[in-house]
This record gives sequence, structure tokens and C-alpha cells, in this order.
Amino acid sequence: MQVAQLAARIGAELVEGDGRIEIGSAFAGDRISDLLNRASDGALLITNLTGEQVLRVAELMEVPAICFCEGRCPDESCCAAARRCDKALVVSPAGLFETCGRIHACLGLGKEVIGGV
Repeated sequence: MQVAQLAARIGAELVEGDGRIEIGSAFAGDRISDLLNRASDGALLITNLTGEQVLRVAELMEVPAICFCEGRCPDESCCAAARRCDKALVVSPAGLFETCGRIHACLGLGKEVIGGV
């Protein structure tokens, strides 16, 4: 599913990047170590972390998009980093658990959605 379609279906907003990026799986976590150990290419990262370090993880793990929860908007340096490394950024108004549930319903994924929470 394209990230813009997913964002619209879960009540989130695409704030940066190409909405046509395809998402096939998802991984949730709030520790950088979890994200590094479990994220995979093609996955949507779901997190409450909004710093540039999350973009570095996404770039390293070849993750195409990040979904920030609880309405936490990334700052301009994070958005600039997303533009540099061609990542899509989505902001969900819901908490981490609720966002994961919404994404699960949209993508029809099992355990892959809630991995490191």
C-alpha cells in the first residue's frame, strides 16, 4: 500500500516525502536499539521518537517511511534529513498502540506490526 493511502486510512498526515512509496510491513519501537535490530527494508517505522537519529536508523536499515505517533511533528532538521535521504514522514494523532492497530487493520499484518513495543 502507498504511504499516502495508508496515512489517509489511519487518520494520519503525510508531512514529508513521496506519498507513492510502497509499504509492505511495519515495525513499532521507541528504543533506537530495537529499531536497529528489528527494522527491515520496505517497512514503516512506527515510533514516538522524533529526532534526527530516527532518520539515521531509517537510512541505515533502508526503511522508506516513518510514522510518528501522538501528533508529534518532526522538527525542520528532521524534515530536511528526510528530504536528503528520500524518506516519507507521517504523523498520527493516535498513540503508538492505537496507531499500530490501525495499521494492522489496513495492511492485514500479524505480529510484524507490533515488534519492539
